Amino acid sequence: MSRSPRPRYASHHLRLARWVAHSVLIEEHSPGSFVLAPFVGEGERTIFLSGTIHLISPTCPLSEGAPLEAESLTLLQQELDSHTGWMLQLPSDDGR
Repeated sequence: MSRSPRPRYASHHLRLARWVAHSVLIEEHSPGSFVLAPFVGEGERTIFLSGTIHLISPTCPLSEGAPLEAESLTLLQQELDSHTGWMLQLPSDDGR
């Protein structure tokens, strides 16, 4: 029996550590590991959510202050790759 493909998520904003980015596609590569790409349009298995998606790791918490604008997805992917145990928090999960 084969596993069904995992959904990909996109939203208006992505919050990760001290960063915020706009229009990002998020795909879970393996449990706790994600791959980011620019969101250019809905495709197969893409779920677009209104609001902000948060990626949270026990070793890389969200910063307290106002987030900084991420200049590139490469920066965010490097942040993701340097920590483990990421959890995807969808807008409906956090009450926003």
